[in-house]
Amino acid sequence: LNKRPGKTDAVFSWHQDMGYWPSASVLGVKETETCTFSLAVDDSTEENGCLRYVPGSHIDKKLRPHVPLGDSRDDSHALTIEVDESKGDIVKLAPASRGSITIHNEYVVHGSAGNNCKDRQ
Repeated sequence: LNKRPGKTDAVFSWHQDMGYWPSASVLGVKETETCTFSLAVDDSTEENGCLRYVPGSHIDKKLRPHVPLGDSRDDSHALTIEVDESKGDIVKLAPASRGSITIHNEYVVHGSAGNNCKDRQ
């Protein structure tokens, strides 16, 4: 992901990657086991929209209900899910130094905020 400086609206809504991918039954397998790697080409901080996640959200391998950000999937490919700290969700940040990677599995609830920096750091 590359978020230009000052793009405060460059938000990646809360989601699980499995919400975008075909289910195990569609793929003809017993279960899926995938992960996502992200390489930090610059320092990734809270200010410029680093990854945020809900620890432990992957443990039960349950897909939360996803809804389109637009009126339908035809209007917007992007999906979103509810994250509610009053119901026990804990939000953590995953800042990363340039050259670092983050790895998460297909059921981790995650997203990122916009880039509030004025310049590329």
